[in-house]
Amino acid sequence: ALDSRDALAKELYGTLFDWLVVRINESIDNTATMSKAIGVLDIFGFEVFDFNSFEQLCINYANEKLHQQFVNHYFKVELDEYKHENVPVDFIDFRDNAPCLDLIEKKPVGILSLLHEECRLKTATDLSFVEKLNTSLKGRPHFTHAKLNPEQFIIQHFAGDVSYNAVGFLEKNKDLLHGDIQDQMLSASNTFVRGLFEMSLARRQSADAGGGGARGGTKSMVTVAGQFKEQAPPRGLATCSMGDDGAAMMWLRRGQVESLMLLLNATSPHYIRCIKPNVKKAPVTPLTLQGGTLPGVLESIHIRRAGYSARFGYKAFVDRWKPLCKKIKSTDVKVQAAEICKAVGLQKEHFSGGKTKLFFKSAATVTLLDAHLEKLFSESATTIQARWKGRQWQQWFLEVKEANVFIQKHIRKYLIRKRFRRIVWA
Repeated sequence: ALDSRDALAKELYGTLFDWLVVRINESIDNTATMSKAIGVLDIFGFEVFDFNSFEQLCINYANEKLHQQFVNHYFKVELDEYKHENVPVDFIDFRDNAPCLDLIEKKPVGILSLLHEECRLKTATDLSFVEKLNTSLKGRPHFTHAKLNPEQFIIQHFAGDVSYNAVGFLEKNKDLLHGDIQDQMLSASNTFVRGLFEMSLARRQSADAGGGGARGGTKSMVTVAGQFKEQAPPRGLATCSMGDDGAAMMWLRRGQVESLMLLLNATSPHYIRCIKPNVKKAPVTPLTLQGGTLPGVLESIHIRRAGYSARFGYKAFVDRWKPLCKKIKSTDVKVQAAEICKAVGLQKEHFSGGKTKLFFKSAATVTLLDAHLEKLFSESATTIQARWKGRQWQQWFLEVKEANVFIQKHIRKYLIRKRFRRIVWA
């Protein structure tokens, strides 16, 4: 009875959440007059707590998928720019998290698939689920058995190792809403509640059709892990924030991870990486430093550095470093850029010229250019200061000389008058 009550509350919450998302999307829907659109996906981020349960696994799984999309998109953008600029580039190696995703989602031997199978067994427990993981996934990369606690297992995510506690995994994954309860809700006098469970029935029928039945012609058990499959969600359910665990659960159980990936791959995404504020309001804390690695910022830097880590438009390059070359005769910015690089002694293997940009292999080259520019400015400043001080001292000297001559003139005049008076009175 308690399980049925909890299942009914969970189903009511999930369908109500789905209904709310549909209504919001319908209220702002203008696809009839819209040719282009800008969408915003708000992601709560990677979660690592002292106690990580099924919710953290689902959220971190979604973040793994989004991280893979980000890396692949960024890698593709880099290669497209090199191709567009006709710039030769060597093989770029980067860390791919596909093995970690296979560990979680691959069928038939993946964490979600094994969890779905375990929920179909009446004698299954959270401990037996972990034992099955340790047996089936032994030796797999990114999976480690927690020796100190038999109910824990460790997954090596892109952001770091996370220890998951399997307590409650089976209960949270199961969907124990009995058919008679659902029939009762479908015949409810409240039209709103009845409509919500009609949505629930449509989801269940879709899950049964996609997942197939169990042996003997009976329907398979509907679970959260069992619904991670490639299917298009109902209209209006493709937008959801992951800031709430319950919302994230319902978002994932509708099979929208793959749908979201298809949507992102069909668009031109741009990314804003945010670092979570620290509670101490200090400029640098371990949490601040950790925020720079969790979203995959370092991965994008690694991809950029593996190719050409710095690039400038020809005009911007010439405007910035033109003082390094004293004699530039050509008016073509490409030739001017080449003369500047030659003037500072850069080797050809350190940079490459494209159609509209100049690419540098290493950011150290830019640092070297800045060092030459700083040295030139320092020497120029010293020369200007020397000339200015020389002019100042010269002007002071002329003023002192003029004053000295003036004083000497009057002293001589005084002495001559004094001598003349002595002669007269003598």
